[in-house]
Amino acid sequence: YLFLYPLILKNTSIEVLGLWSILATTVSFISITDIGFSQLLVRDTGVDKLDRLDSTYRDYLSAQVLYCVVFFFILMAFLSFSDLVLGALDNVYSLSALKLSIPIMIAGTFLQLASNLDAAILRARHDNYFVQFFSSIMPVITYAPMIIGALISKPIEGLAIGTLLTGATNLLLYR
Repeated sequence: YLFLYPLILKNTSIEVLGLWSILATTVSFISITDIGFSQLLVRDTGVDKLDRLDSTYRDYLSAQVLYCVVFFFILMAFLSFSDLVLGALDNVYSLSALKLSIPIMIAGTFLQLASNLDAAILRARHDNYFVQFFSSIMPVITYAPMIIGALISKPIEGLAIGTLLTGATNLLLYR
């Protein structure tokens, strides 16, 4: 954020920076709320727990289904109330850009949650180097679109694309 804040302020306004900060914080908050599924999978899929793989797979599928249901409800709530929620932001940012970017951010965040489950299984199977390596380069995938978006005065679109790219890349790599 050291470079993003000045870029966003230089190319847009303080109101856009505030909106961007709220959205970035919300994405960050949702992406870490896996409610314990990752820890459960780490505990139950270790190399010494081969007898529990069937129940662990059911837990994994339950977590995936729960994330899909929560994603669906959050997306439907946003789409249902988007005019009401975004109405006050009409003079701050383009409503059409927000109506497109926010669902993309929601999808990217839930892709990150789903990929956290796969990363937990890899960690439990002692494949930590793979997970750590890709976890260390993911910020590049996240921040590159954000910086480009800030440079072209489209910071919220950059945040949406960065979130979606990170979630999709994590999911593809960890599966």
